Amino acid sequence: MEILHLYFLPDLYSYRGHLWRIHSQQAYFLCSSGSSFDCAYFNIQLMIENSSLIVVGAIYNFAFAIFHLGFWKLFKWENDLKQLFFANRAIIQIFNVLGIFYFICMGIICLSFGQDLLNTKLGHAVLLMNSVFWLIRFILQFVYLRRNHWILHLLTFVFFCGFILFLIPII
Repeated sequence: MEILHLYFLPDLYSYRGHLWRIHSQQAYFLCSSGSSFDCAYFNIQLMIENSSLIVVGAIYNFAFAIFHLGFWKLFKWENDLKQLFFANRAIIQIFNVLGIFYFICMGIICLSFGQDLLNTKLGHAVLLMNSVFWLIRFILQFVYLRRNHWILHLLTFVFFCGFILFLIPII
């Protein structure tokens, strides 16, 4: 096993024991491949892939914000919500607006603070929170939308993908 010293890479993360986090300006890569180049290339590729996942996560959240903006027309809320009690009508729309706000904020955070999300404990907590959000949304699909329709199956898959998308960078 070869040890490769890399400098000026603060606060790195671990990935299956190949890269250890050291809170200093020096990081040690434990390489089982026997080649310093292979090990460094693997870890650089991993960092690029995780950064790309964060950008995909931003796009994912922005797409859901746009999708939720269309709920009033898509579900004909102008007519259908009139049949509900005033408070229920308001609650549904308020939660939809808050969902749009959440998705936009998470998208902005992913684009603006991608490296912080990948390299800090707070960033990992934010990614875990977002991952759990999508896990809960995935589970609620089975609780409240128990219909055999291809669109619902597609949405269920998309929600599960969100769970995985934000979990992978912190594993």
